[in-house]
Amino acid sequence: MVAAITYLFGAFELAYHNQFKRAFGDLESLKSAKRLWAMQLNRFKPEQIKRATDQAIQTNKFMPTLPELVQMCEHDLSEHGLPDDYSAYVEACRANSPKEKYKWTHPAVYWAGRATGWFLLQSEPEAKVFPIFKRNYEQLCAKVRDGESLNIQVKSDVPQLESIPLPKEDQIKHLEALRKKTGL
Repeated sequence: MVAAITYLFGAFELAYHNQFKRAFGDLESLKSAKRLWAMQLNRFKPEQIKRATDQAIQTNKFMPTLPELVQMCEHDLSEHGLPDDYSAYVEACRANSPKEKYKWTHPAVYWAGRATGWFLLQSEPEAKVFPIFKRNYEQLCAKVRDGESLNIQVKSDVPQLESIPLPKEDQIKHLEALRKKTGL
């Protein structure tokens, strides 16, 4: 954990030099900040913190705040094989039926799609449905990060109907009755 926090502050100092100096101008402020950030980030693995730090530097023009970095760590989905929320949304919208048999990138995508509603995903505009899907997906991602295992069970309780043709005599009788009824 110490190495991850050291990496974070070192990278921020290099990437956001002026902002960093204004935020943590003296040694005491820097030590206090490191302690606070370490306490708030201790629930994440060091690799997640480092990936979030790199992502912040690549995507943020300004030095991120602690809550922003926590959010980036929470969204570190690759460790669990989870796609990002928009990719998951697109996958759920495009999945073929039967949904249980579709080859999902992760079961969380299926469950988020199911919670949102398959009809809603395919019939309503993205601006309306994506926020709903995203909320459902983020809740499921949190469960996965907490160690819960999600599975998709293929329904096998649907009875398979067997087609048995009528005997030839009965077919002829039905055909004659149909001709009389239609006048042919």
